[in-house]
Amino acid sequence: MLPFNLQKKQYSFFKKKLLLPIFVVLSVSACTAILSTDYDKTVGAKAAKQVSAQMGLYQPLEMQQYVNNVGQRLVKELDNNQFTFQFKIVDDATPNAFALPGGYIYISRGLLALLMNEDELACVLAHEITHVTQRHSVQQMSSNIVPSIIKIPGNIVGLFSDQLGNLINTPINAGNNLFLSRYSRGHETEADTLGITLAAKAGYKPTSMSHILTRLNDTIEFTSQETQEKSYFDSHPYTPDRVKNVQQVSKSLTTVERAPIDLSFPDKLDGLVFEENPANGIFQASLFLQPSMGFTMEFPAQWALYNQPQAVIAMREKEQAFIALSGTGNKYSALENVTKFQEAFKKEYDKELTYKEINFEWGGKGYLITLQDKGQSVLFLWLDFNKTTMQISSVAPHAFKKKLMASALSFKPITQQQIASINEKVLRVVKAKDHEDIKTLKQREHGIEELEYTILINDLNKDQPLKKDQKVKIIKEQPFTDDLLFKKQ
Repeated sequence: MLPFNLQKKQYSFFKKKLLLPIFVVLSVSACTAILSTDYDKTVGAKAAKQVSAQMGLYQPLEMQQYVNNVGQRLVKELDNNQFTFQFKIVDDATPNAFALPGGYIYISRGLLALLMNEDELACVLAHEITHVTQRHSVQQMSSNIVPSIIKIPGNIVGLFSDQLGNLINTPINAGNNLFLSRYSRGHETEADTLGITLAAKAGYKPTSMSHILTRLNDTIEFTSQETQEKSYFDSHPYTPDRVKNVQQVSKSLTTVERAPIDLSFPDKLDGLVFEENPANGIFQASLFLQPSMGFTMEFPAQWALYNQPQAVIAMREKEQAFIALSGTGNKYSALENVTKFQEAFKKEYDKELTYKEINFEWGGKGYLITLQDKGQSVLFLWLDFNKTTMQISSVAPHAFKKKLMASALSFKPITQQQIASINEKVLRVVKAKDHEDIKTLKQREHGIEELEYTILINDLNKDQPLKKDQKVKIIKEQPFTDDLLFKKQ
């Protein structure tokens, strides 16, 4: 759950209805020939808001600016460009990159960690730019392949209408791969071919695309031995033929002589968060700790736990019950949220609702509304905390009422001891000593990842001697630190 993304989103969760697409996928026989580029821009703008809300953006400004600068250098080489492009980093540890219609390009910090140079970054971005300019996503949607984004309608257990549900909706992420249509082989070949051609025009080595594709494949094969991670190749199918095509096309391309935007790569990656980002909050067993926002909350033990940018959610098996914590921003106080809820309920059902004032031991004050309907208990608790309003929502059979009430009332400020218990993994760029090999360097720098993985992300051989001052990426563990810590207190 991100400290910088607290606005309430229009979702709800617990209902029998089928998932509905936010985008109305057009059923047309001719695809992009019928749709103007205004369609791409409208669809992309809506989707970009969902990306920010559901996935979150990685915040270091210098790194964001660097990725955007490389992307804009590529865009300048486009002929007849019809879109305004934006390039951003999503706060996702899985290696991924994707494009939304209209010019919204995203690369994950997980993919950044695998890059060896600016040329590889440029080739990935150029590939995604081509998906936009050739309107591949719009063609996929027009062919009814996959709806790009879904939402769950706002009607909880038959108790509320959509109008009232909009006030109490609990956000949930249905998975970031909903942003990605699986491109056809023809689209991938076209994006590879035109992408590396664009990269060469901007001064980048087109063969770098084959290098990052191969490293991506090798890294995913290695990590998937332990975990089945979603990745770049879930939407961009990898085949040896793609690499062969890139290598063949590259032979006919002339790369313009231009210096990279930053000659120090991979120094730009130093400090990149690896795996989960503690700034977004972490679980220790069923206890959720949010050090950047300064709170903790105990969720039901042995329930499925999800930490989304817009909500933290615990679900019982088969979705028979759930509880979610989200931020509603600071536009309305907790008491004002309760009042608005009462007014909406009165308007909808002509019935009065009462709330109970909750005084927490740590000094906070909350406002609780509980409802029952058809064997279900519904709970809403609003409280003010560090200049924002938090909302806790739950729906469950009556048997879980006490458990979920205890969970809601466990919300409290985080302690310094709890903060000190949080570690983070970060990528560090270090320099090798003369004739040092990767195994010795990893031991000297106390790298925590397996040697084979370290070799893969650095594109090295196990026994290959390193040159003096050669830059190497190492994954290290350190105590979590955050400049935002308690600034709101």
